[in-house]
Formats: sequence, C-alpha cells, structure tokens
Amino acid sequence: MNLTLFSGFRLTVAFVLLGIALSGSGQDLHFSQYDFSPQNINPALTGIFKGDVRYTGHYRSQWTTVPVPWLTFSGSCDFKIYDKNLENTLFAGGILFNYDQAGDGRLTLAQFGLSTSVTQQLTDRQLLTLGVQFNAMQRSFMPADLTFGNQFDGDQFNPNLSTGEDFGSAQTRFSSFSIGMNWHYQIPHGRTRLDAGLALNHFNEPSVSFLGDQRSLLGSRLSIYAKGALPIGGSIDLVAKFLGQRQGEYSELLVGSGVLLHLSETVGRELALQFGGGFRFEDAFIPEVHFYYGPCNFGLS
Repeated sequence: MNLTLFSGFRLTVAFVLLGIALSGSGQDLHFSQYDFSPQNINPALTGIFKGDVRYTGHYRSQWTTVPVPWLTFSGSCDFKIYDKNLENTLFAGGILFNYDQAGDGRLTLAQFGLSTSVTQQLTDRQLLTLGVQFNAMQRSFMPADLTFGNQFDGDQFNPNLSTGEDFGSAQTRFSSFSIGMNWHYQIPHGRTRLDAGLALNHFNEPSVSFLGDQRSLLGSRLSIYAKGALPIGGSIDLVAKFLGQRQGEYSELLVGSGVLLHLSETVGRELALQFGGGFRFEDAFIPEVHFYYGPCNFGLS
C-alpha cells in the first residue's frame, strides 16, 4: 500500500477574510497552498492521487505580533475503494477536519467533513470524477474575553459593569453539503498531467447566526481551478495552477507557477525539489518551496 502524504506548513501573513460576525454573511477558510488541500476545494478531488491512501496536514499561524492572532489547522485522509468487478470505475472516500481560532474572543470554527467520489475512466489518458461532501460545523466564541463600550464608566474600563449585550448563545451548530466535478488527464507512465474542475460548496447556505435568526448565512462558494505539470527537459517540469472562487460578496483569483526538479526517479525513493510561487490578485505574492521524497511532500509558503 502506498501512502501519499502532503503536509504544508505555513508561517505567512496571507489573505484571510472570514467574515464571521454576529450578522452578515460568512466566508470559508482560504489556503495559499490550496492545491494540497483537495477536499477543501472540491469533493471530486477525493481519491485523485497516485497511491491507495493520502494524508494531508496544514498549519498556519498569522498576525501573532498584533492583538488578534489567527491559528488554522486542517487535516484530511482519503482512500480508494477497489472493486474487481468494475474495471473502469473507482470509488473513493475521505475525511476532513478544519479548526480555526481568531481574535480576543477566540472566535472558533470546527468542521468535520465526509466525502465520497466516483471516477469513470474515459480513455487511457482521461478520468472524470463526481464527488459529494457532507460537513458538520460548529462556531463558538468566549464573551467573557471581550470588552464593550458599556463597560467604560467615564474614567476607565470597569469589568463589573454590564456589557449591554444579550447573545442568544456563544456557539452555533449547522451542516452543509457540497458537490463537484473533476477532469484528470495524464500520459501513462509519463509526467504530463492536468486536473481541472469546479465545485459548489455549501449549496444549502445554512444559518451561522449566534442570535438564532436567519440573517447570517454561510454563502455557497463556487470554485473553479486547474493544475498541471509539463516536462520541459530531461529532469525538469514546468508546473502551473489557477484558482478562482466566489462566495457572496467575496471573491479571489490566484495564479501560480514553478519549476519541479527531479533529482532521482528511483521507484519508492523519488527525490524532487520545487521552487515557485503564486499571486493573489489585489492582495499578495506567495513564494513557495516543496520537497518531495517518495510518496511525501513537505511545503512552505
């Protein structure tokens, strides 16, 4: 059994606008190395990898020197399900966990997702995958860690004064559903490959309000992406990627490219280095470096 491990460790000030307020629309997590967090982009990417089982892990720490630090973790596992009676069809399943905490009030998101996909081989070079995902999610915060204007007595802050706020609850639970499609192209026994697809995440748009009303919704997120590699020399590949997403009033467009240098192609002990980066329009440049050994990839951005 091959184990494929994609682990991204990010210590970068990146674009994250969660929009998690008591009213207004919510927004999902954003990853600079989104291509190594497949189940967060599209459930149809479940099972699309070389091997039998894949584990991914992402850690990100942001803005630790200002009063509102951000901490994000994401982990997932997906696996292929073989049926000897189905030569050209493959099923896969996956598990996703996201955790995010921000601000003085420790505004927290915990997400547990289950994904499944079915892949149909179209030709010896093309695969088409359909995927669905169910997410159980919880948001919470710590009102006792917050301060309010009503606690100012005219001279100083007085924690014994009433906040004047009446929160319905300090936590809320909800669920969502996502669907997607992915097209995979790869030359057999070659390094040329391309994935392209689209997904509609949280299409049921659940309420995420702490006040028990319908004014705050987690809007559906449309994702369109492509990622590929093309050999340009004996041991060098050109890699490129694209992601466009829109969720309510928020949108992002990210493009990236790099060079993948194959240092060894010994089966089971492949060794490669990738240098490159991306650009999120109207926001940031994102330098990246990746180290590949066998089935493992470690990335820093």
